[in-house]
Amino acid sequence: MIPINSSLLPILKGYKKKLKSGAEGILFPSKRSMTGHLTPQYVRQFIKKYCRIAGIKKEKLSPHVFRHGFATTLYQDMGVDLLRIATLLGHSSIRTTEIYSHTSESHLRSAIDKIKI
Repeated sequence: MIPINSSLLPILKGYKKKLKSGAEGILFPSKRSMTGHLTPQYVRQFIKKYCRIAGIKKEKLSPHVFRHGFATTLYQDMGVDLLRIATLLGHSSIRTTEIYSHTSESHLRSAIDKIKI
């Protein structure tokens, strides 16, 4: 199961219609083989390439950094609980997900400001 935002679903369906028929069941097929999928190595190379083009130090961005940023945003900015984040990330233990519960001062201040007096 892959949870998808409902506003993204029609866009993905349109994208899938444009893919060649050999890519059935694969959302992001490789360019070499429409029946194959992107590899983790390809994703890292893709990020490295576009970091170089954008002038971003490649050490600062990686698939892991994107994943961590996604989870941190869900927790700190959107208020998603750690159990749901653990499920989305495929963590078998909530302890693995607890890293995202280390909050910033602004996040704590925002939480306090929500208290009605």
